This record gives sequence, C-alpha cells and structure tokens, in this order.
Amino acid sequence: MQVQIVYDFHGDGTLVKTETYNYFATDPVTGWELYNETRNISPGFSSGSFANMVNGKITVKIWNAIGNTSTSVLVNAPSNAAQVSKLTVPFQ
Repeated sequence: MQVQIVYDFHGDGTLVKTETYNYFATDPVTGWELYNETRNISPGFSSGSFANMVNGKITVKIWNAIGNTSTSVLVNAPSNAAQVSKLTVPFQ
C-alpha cells in the first residue's frame, strides 16, 4: 500500500503541499490490518509548505503499490467499532 496526502490550501490548485509516504507491506492473511503511527509509516517525499487553510481541500490517495490485487480501506466505521478509521488534520 502507498498513501499520498495533497493539501490544496485555497481549493484552486495554486498553493499545494504534497506528502507521499513510503510503501508499507500488507501481510498475506485475509482480513483487516491495523496501520498507524506505531507501524513505522514514514514520509518518503514532501513538497511545498504548510499554509493557512482558506476554503481549501485535502485529498488522500491510497493505492496498491505492488501487484494488482484489490485493497479495501475502511473509512466509515461507527465510533464504537473495534477499529475506527481516523485522519487527524492539522488545521482548526
């Protein structure tokens, strides 16, 4: 799996910061896996600088970096579920 986060601070494509994280392996066992800051998911490439977010948008891209098998990402688990997807955005 590989992840890229694109911050478009004004929503018009002119002031953008991109972070592409290093590839991280999935295990061969069928079922869900847990990835978080303790699993050593580290930044690989970053361009641009943070700025004030004014009518901006954030795009998270996730893809299978090796092979062509499908990968599912749980993004709508209820807050009382055992594993809840969460993205903490560094803006108020």
